[in-house]
Amino acid sequence: MGVPVIGTLGRKIFGSRNDRLVKRYMRLVDQVSSKEAETRVLSDAELKAQTAEFRKRIEEGEKAADLIPEVFAIAREAMDRSVGIRNIFNPIHEFDPTQLNTEARQLYDETKALIDSTEDRKPDVELLGSVEPVPAWQFI
Repeated sequence: MGVPVIGTLGRKIFGSRNDRLVKRYMRLVDQVSSKEAETRVLSDAELKAQTAEFRKRIEEGEKAADLIPEVFAIAREAMDRSVGIRNIFNPIHEFDPTQLNTEARQLYDETKALIDSTEDRKPDVELLGSVEPVPAWQFI
């Protein structure tokens, strides 16, 4: 039988397991994002060659876990070039929907209308602590 006060005190000092995981993942996101500038300048051939480079580094003894930020940055850049949707709804990037074909434009308009009609909600303070609301476009 646990003592409720100790559990509550432990969560206040160390955070919940979820808080610790979110912090860990956010550090990883920050590391990946910090590599964006250097991955954007790579040509498509250089981007593709990174896979062989990663394999070579692992064979030479580097731990795969140490490569995760670089691998994710390369994967994100490759996805963004091939799909091109990562920041499509981010107002900062001023995406021009007139470039889309008719079907894609219809889907864009529907999704944009849904995003615009969705209100930002404040998270449950008990579960997450004091966190600012996140705009809906950041989840796409």
